[in-house]
Amino acid sequence: MIQIYGATLNKKKQLSSALKGLAGLNTFRMINVCNELGIGLDCKVLDVSQYHVLKLLRFLENNEILVESSLKRSNQLAVKRLIDIKSYRGLRVVRKAFFKKLF
Repeated sequence: MIQIYGATLNKKKQLSSALKGLAGLNTFRMINVCNELGIGLDCKVLDVSQYHVLKLLRFLENNEILVESSLKRSNQLAVKRLIDIKSYRGLRVVRKAFFKKLF
């Protein structure tokens, strides 16, 4: 079982499908990451060595790719900033939360 930033990758899936499950990695970025690391897209998660997993984690950190919790935290801070400056987008978020609470 491989965990990357708190998300567990399914051992039976191909690496490309498993990495798409991480928040913040779309198809294009996932292909670029695998090409940079020299990992084939058709290999299973079970076949990926611990060395490649560490290399993947270092690559994500060095290139400042936001994944999972760091991406969610970044989005929350951006929304909070919009609310603080009372922009139209921020007010829509507040209004949506208010009406969601009513119903």
